[in-house]
This record gives sequence, C-alpha cells and structure tokens, in this order.
Amino acid sequence: MLSPAVGQSYSVVTALVHGLCLFVAGTVFFSLALFLSTMFGDIWRPLLLALCAAAVLALADLFVDGLSRYSVIGAMTGERYFRGGGLPWPGLIVSAALSAAMLYGAVANLARRDF
Repeated sequence: MLSPAVGQSYSVVTALVHGLCLFVAGTVFFSLALFLSTMFGDIWRPLLLALCAAAVLALADLFVDGLSRYSVIGAMTGERYFRGGGLPWPGLIVSAALSAAMLYGAVANLARRDF
C-alpha cells in the first residue's frame, strides 16, 4: 500500500511469492524449535537455540559471498525471485525436506515418551 508513495509498485503476485518463500523456509526454524522442545524439558532452551541458529545462518549469509543463493535465509527472503532469477526452488525444497525431517523426529520423540 505504501509503495506508490515512493514511486514503486508491488503487485499482489509479488506479495504472494514473498509470503510463500517466507512461510516455507521459515518453517525450518519452527520445526527446529518443536524438535528441540521434545528433547529438552524447559521452555526457553529450544527457543533460544532456534533463534541462535537463525542468527548464525543470517550472519553467515552476510559474510560468505554467494551463500545466499543456497541458504535457508536466501530462500526465505526470495532474493533470487526479486533479482529476476525465478523462484528459489532448490532452497524451498530443501527447507521443506528439513522441516519434514525435524517434524518427523519430534513426533517420534513424543511417541517414545510414556506420559
């Protein structure tokens, strides 16, 4: 809504692509926190470890040239799409696979527990 104020345009399709990339790649951090919460008994440790993992990946993206094309952070921002290279399918597929693996691990950990 504010892009016309600076003389730019941001279409609905672009917003949907950005939302899709953000959701699919962002589920990695949710799945990591969920997986870690099945391993630790407290509330804060899984959250802090997932946040630290996100911060380390973001810092690695900043300091390593060319890493953003292949990283989870690069897929989450949709940088390749916005630079005219199409959707970051490899990053999205890897993110979805990592999320599925961590969710499977969390379910397996919960199934092994005897409540």
